[in-house]
Amino acid sequence: AQDEGQQPQEASGQQSLRAQDALKDGFGPSSLGRDPFDNVKQVGRRDASDDELIRVGAGEDETALNAMPYRYIGFFERVKDAVRQQWDPNRVYGPRDPTGSMFGYKDRMTVLKVVLDRKGKLLDATVVSGCGLGFLDDEAKRAMWAASPFTNPPEGLVAADGRIRFEFGFVFLLSSAKHRLFWRME
Repeated sequence: AQDEGQQPQEASGQQSLRAQDALKDGFGPSSLGRDPFDNVKQVGRRDASDDELIRVGAGEDETALNAMPYRYIGFFERVKDAVRQQWDPNRVYGPRDPTGSMFGYKDRMTVLKVVLDRKGKLLDATVVSGCGLGFLDDEAKRAMWAASPFTNPPEGLVAADGRIRFEFGFVFLLSSAKHRLFWRME
């Protein structure tokens, strides 16, 4: 019998249910036939970034490549840098499954809905897409809270209610013990 949270081993070349969920949710590569983690498998390369690439929606007519959120890339890079310094999925995963026999080596992705006030103070960080292991989801939330406040948020991100909302993702690549971060506007 499998322990709760344990994932079945997948046949080589088969797309995992998590990968299918990631594609359905708008994360991952633009090719629906590919694993959403393919674009970050080269994590060990010297020139590799820890950015998770987000798929541009099909049928979008903009030539600006949906650039509105990238107008604020400096702010989101500061958020990622602060969170990167706090997030340590290996710290919470390793002691629970040091041999990989309980949960396997399945890549995990947690997405948080983040709400800030206009000054960058974190008001809420809620899991909108869990990775299947609550302790990894909790580590993502802990890292977001520990990294805040986020300095100098652009006024253009502030909604009419005085709040800034975005989604922030944490991708833990168990196959390589590396991790990736991404963000997207709501």
